[in-house]
Amino acid sequence: MWNRHAGLISIVLVASMCSTPVLAQSTQHKKDSSSSSEKQANDLIKSQIVDLEKRVSALESTLSFYKYLIDQKQDTSKAIQLDPSTHGFQRLDSDNGSFLVSVKDASPYLNGYRLKLNIGNPSNATFSNVTIKVRWARAYNWNSFTSSSYKQWQSSVHEKEITLTSDLQPGSWNAVDIDLVPASADELGYLELSMSSPSVILYTK
Repeated sequence: MWNRHAGLISIVLVASMCSTPVLAQSTQHKKDSSSSSEKQANDLIKSQIVDLEKRVSALESTLSFYKYLIDQKQDTSKAIQLDPSTHGFQRLDSDNGSFLVSVKDASPYLNGYRLKLNIGNPSNATFSNVTIKVRWARAYNWNSFTSSSYKQWQSSVHEKEITLTSDLQPGSWNAVDIDLVPASADELGYLELSMSSPSVILYTK
């Protein structure tokens, strides 16, 4: 009887010794699986953040596009687009009055173009210290709008601001020359004009 019990005790000890490494291996496997799952989760979050940043950038560009379209439909004409090939006039509104603007000529000058404008002042007031801002670039193809191409086009737009040394006389056309340098012929495809007239002179009778 003693030998049988001794044998059973030996079997239990052997089984206990054999089972210990198995538990250790199982614990290590769980740690490896947890680390792998955590890495996958972090990679997924980073990917989602990058995707959201791209979508926000695209939405910002689209918003700029629609804002531009809405601004063009406002009753006031704070900015107008000119076509050098035509000589018809457009109404341009400043902070203190409305004017009529037409392109008389656009001729090569240095490495750009000299823009000759006629600015009509239909009111009985004289405007001084008038500031004109011109923006020019190649025409943008709105039919192929993408956020990246629109941003690239925006970065290519040239801008110039001048203050007139002569007053805009009342009830008459006033000749104004603006040099667009540098500019190529196709960069006159987009030609935008805005104006500020802070000083108004009225006459007393």
